[in-house]
Amino acid sequence: ADDSLIKEHWKRIKAIAEYLLHPEFLDEETGMLKASRDISERNEAMGIKQGYDVAHETFGIIGLEAASELAKYAEKIALHVKWKQAAERMRNSFLLHPTHSMIEKGKIIKRRLLDGSVQRELQVARSEENKDFFAKFMPGGMPLAESGRHLLEPDTAQSFPIIYGVVD
Repeated sequence: ADDSLIKEHWKRIKAIAEYLLHPEFLDEETGMLKASRDISERNEAMGIKQGYDVAHETFGIIGLEAASELAKYAEKIALHVKWKQAAERMRNSFLLHPTHSMIEKGKIIKRRLLDGSVQRELQVARSEENKDFFAKFMPGGMPLAESGRHLLEPDTAQSFPIIYGVVD
């Protein structure tokens, strides 16, 4: 029954939950979070295209659900309802959206693009524009540091590299 922790941190709780709902992140049509970054902090320079990432959606759903419960305890009923509805819509789209669900053929996929297609690979293109980024964040010897095609969502019928070799 002690809500002092919620009251003490309410401004931050509200700011974080509301930040997720900004138009640059929240897709109006699906209610899901869009970005050109993934949970591993890979970005456009590394081939991440604008779309939806399974981890961002998962953490967005869990975070909004939790923030909604905190809002209820803080007696911020309008925010409780708003965040609960946003989390429910995000969850429903994650599981059931006809073109943008994060489930395909009964399996969770890593990344879906804004057009509904699955991003199956990263196409790393080293350029002068991204030179500093690669120098700081992609040390030589890392597989993804090399230009070219890198599988993101491998087709299970194909061979794909793993850390210690190749799996057929």
